[in-house]
Amino acid sequence: MTKRQYALLLATTIVVSALSGMAGSRLFGGPVSAAANEMEAREFRLVDASGAVRGRFGIEDDGSVRLSFSDAGGQARLWTGILPDGTAMINLRDKAGQPRLFVQVDEREPLIALRDSAGKGRLYLQISANEPLINLRDAEDRGRFFVKAGNEGATLWYNDERGRTIYKQP
Repeated sequence: MTKRQYALLLATTIVVSALSGMAGSRLFGGPVSAAANEMEAREFRLVDASGAVRGRFGIEDDGSVRLSFSDAGGQARLWTGILPDGTAMINLRDKAGQPRLFVQVDEREPLIALRDSAGKGRLYLQISANEPLINLRDAEDRGRFFVKAGNEGATLWYNDERGRTIYKQP
């Protein structure tokens, strides 16, 4: 994780914590304590001064849990949640709504993906078969350059546009 990604994750955590505290103060007339009454809902919404929804926290129809934040234009820019299969995800989107940074953790392999402005995956960092793998992809979202590190050493390979390996070392 780069310093910029770490700073963004830290800033998001601070903002979510602050918003939670403010929401608790408004809902309960003071700081939320462990002895507060329970509150249940399928969704909570954060609205700005004009009434536009800028944040949502809730359960979707498919059973996933989602926390999302939107920009002033109503475009969802940050989405995090847990899918019905238990996969945890963080998705950061650009102003056009395209996913640009995607983090996923499931029982098979954790994955970090960077996507271009067309939404095509261009860089994947993942753990595959318990070994780290870097996968660079072309504009058609095809894997072209790979580096994998294992107990026996590192492997490097290139694929052509058809997915055939054209160079491999070792």
